Amino acid sequence: MIKLKENTGNYRSLSQIFSPSHFKEVVKKGDYSNINYKIQKHLVGFDNKDYNSILGFLYKKLEKNYRNEYLFKNALLNKKLLGEHCIKSTTVLNEFKIENSIADFVLLNGEVRVFEIKTDLDSFEKLDKQIKDYRKFANKIFIVVSSNNASKISKLYSNTEIGVIEFTNQNTLKTIKEANNDVSGFDYLTI
Repeated sequence: MIKLKENTGNYRSLSQIFSPSHFKEVVKKGDYSNINYKIQKHLVGFDNKDYNSILGFLYKKLEKNYRNEYLFKNALLNKKLLGEHCIKSTTVLNEFKIENSIADFVLLNGEVRVFEIKTDLDSFEKLDKQIKDYRKFANKIFIVVSSNNASKISKLYSNTEIGVIEFTNQNTLKTIKEANNDVSGFDYLTI
């Protein structure tokens, strides 16, 4: 049985296993060394377990104890791309630079939807600046937040075209406020 080592509590380190850079090392180079290092550092009982079992165990631990950006993105991918749009006619961009900001998740399919993720681990300091940048590129902008911040963000953006999506405690997405189509801020040089 796979378990976390006593007093490990280092979910940040474990969450990095799910980062694009770690996955790129595995897929492009067949290099599991960073993942193996983190598994050996933080887990016991993983002997003779396949990576699928180990990653499944870690994912469930992160869902309960360290709800990071990867979990939010995974929910967006499953619900927005696979659940609401056609995979053949929709493009997903991850960590897409728009002006001086980096959009966490972008869907393109006749509309440009930007999803800015703010986990409980994030600061909201740059949010207004990010939205200002995204308005130059997207006609719909959503802020995706945990249940802890959904009410606060909904109130902050209640009289705007910005949408708010809650990443619930059950790890599902709930639209609190739909984004309105807005092209008033488009900047064709940015596009």
